[in-house]
Amino acid sequence: MILYQSSLITLDYDPATDILSVNWPDVQELYIPAVKKEVNVLVETIKHYDVKKLLIDTSRAAVDVDEEAYQNFLVSFARELMKTRLIKLARIGTKDQNREQLVNQTRDVTQITQTIAVQVFNTKSEAQAWLQI
Repeated sequence: MILYQSSLITLDYDPATDILSVNWPDVQELYIPAVKKEVNVLVETIKHYDVKKLLIDTSRAAVDVDEEAYQNFLVSFARELMKTRLIKLARIGTKDQNREQLVNQTRDVTQITQTIAVQVFNTKSEAQAWLQI
């Protein structure tokens, strides 16, 4: 069930499994304000529908911004997620080791794993299987 759709993201919710899925948008310097707005919609949707499981597919998202700016964006996103009742977050990772390292640093800085179980997967089917456990 599509809960929200824009040119940047689509929020697809499966009430039977309580999994909200989103393909992470491309992040470019020019579009950071729009991406932040869409990510805020994601967080508000999680709160409104009391979603417990989130699947983020970052595998095809292009990131073309300053590393520090992107990390600040990720830290803000993680802190907002920690204010929800989310229990599990499955992320389909990228092949970009620098980005993966940045995500790991963000996880450490925010200590998100103290409130939300977070795992990174190579495929959507692996991520969905873990979320359904």
